[in-house]
Amino acid sequence: MSGSPSTVGQVLAASPRLKRRGQVAWWTWRDIVGERVATRSCPSKLEGGTLLVTVKSALWAQELSLLTPLILERLGTRGLNVNRLRFIVGALSLPRRPRALKERKRGPLPGGLAQRLERLEDAKLAELIREAASFKP
Repeated sequence: MSGSPSTVGQVLAASPRLKRRGQVAWWTWRDIVGERVATRSCPSKLEGGTLLVTVKSALWAQELSLLTPLILERLGTRGLNVNRLRFIVGALSLPRRPRALKERKRGPLPGGLAQRLERLEDAKLAELIREAASFKP
């Protein structure tokens, strides 16, 4: 291991299970701390077991300092060797949200699904299934 610090994105991007490059750090952070906290904080870099987290305000730094043991535990379950969090107040650089399902490309329904959906009594449920099944990955 070299002496230069690694960004959280670099550390997480090395995981073969994670697909998104560049944004993976924040998405993993959001899974760990939840949507509310993640929109007000962003992991910046990981150096020697210390994760530097940029937060929106001093109040959020204080709030997250109280959650540090829980966050460290959750980071550990993700295989990240983080033993300390350090918070700095600054401008956040959050990734764009993924496109909504309605904006994604649609394809044909899988074979026979349209006929089976017509037999459903709950029209709203049938429409939701039809919509979800028609999206292309």
